Amino acid sequence: MKKTVIVIFAAVLIACIVYLVPKISKDTFNYTTANEALVAAHLYEASGKRDRAEAAYVKASEVFGGEPLALSGLAKFYLREKEDGKAEYAALLMKERFPERAEPYLILAVLKIRKNRLVEAYGLCKKALELEPGNEKAGALFDGLEKIRKRPAKDAWFYSEEDDARFAGAVSSLMRENVTLNRE
Repeated sequence: MKKTVIVIFAAVLIACIVYLVPKISKDTFNYTTANEALVAAHLYEASGKRDRAEAAYVKASEVFGGEPLALSGLAKFYLREKEDGKAEYAALLMKERFPERAEPYLILAVLKIRKNRLVEAYGLCKKALELEPGNEKAGALFDGLEKIRKRPAKDAWFYSEEDDARFAGAVSSLMRENVTLNRE
């Protein structure tokens, strides 16, 4: 069973590489959907070609900026690269263009958690849950912040290294891209 799954996964990965990688060269961008462009960016990122991955994410957000997936991909790329200023800019742009979506609020919440600004992160998670009450990522992050908030503290909330484990699953889940190639 495991061998079958591995073989299928390898075949899909090879098909994606064969189909997508030739579509990007240094000077061209021949994608018809944001999903297609983001899959190529993921392939570059996975193969360690950070500069090409960044260029593909940026180009996807420029060409397909009207789609939340493109801006989300760019923001999450910068989150993974720990370029918080750029991630914040992309998330704020996404929030401006798509105020009804929870994702930009979650990305901003992760950035606030990184800066130990938990009160602000709590408010952002709460807003994300108001927008999408069933959002599991928002729920997990909110639950972790709620546990910290209930602790007795004098002037501010603080979290320790023990709390990192609590947030690790929610944050890594948020930063992971679940992009599939959709053909239309």
